[in-house]
Amino acid sequence: MAGNKWWTSKGEKEHQNKKIPLQKITFTKYTDEREEYQETFAQIKRMVQTGKVRYKDIQILGRNLEENHLFLESLLKQYDIPGFIDLSDSMEHHPIIQVLDALFLLFGNMIGVMPIL
Repeated sequence: MAGNKWWTSKGEKEHQNKKIPLQKITFTKYTDEREEYQETFAQIKRMVQTGKVRYKDIQILGRNLEENHLFLESLLKQYDIPGFIDLSDSMEHHPIIQVLDALFLLFGNMIGVMPIL
């Protein structure tokens, strides 16, 4: 079936039924947003260097991009990561942000921490 095949970047046909392992979700507490962004960019660089992902497979969503865009652009340069900061759309009401807020609220309740939303 045509739906069970895809083309690699080398033009070879591959079967799409290869299983991709589920990634674990990790919650990490940082001292501030800058540390969080810096560690995120460092992790992206490590993942790409190991060949697990490509830069074009990654998208970072954030709430305060307007406030942090200069810092984020400097991190892109520092880690030599191709990308851009899209300030055209607000993420505040994006469904993925609402899901993440709910997860953080749930996780905070499980460990007895009051969330700051």
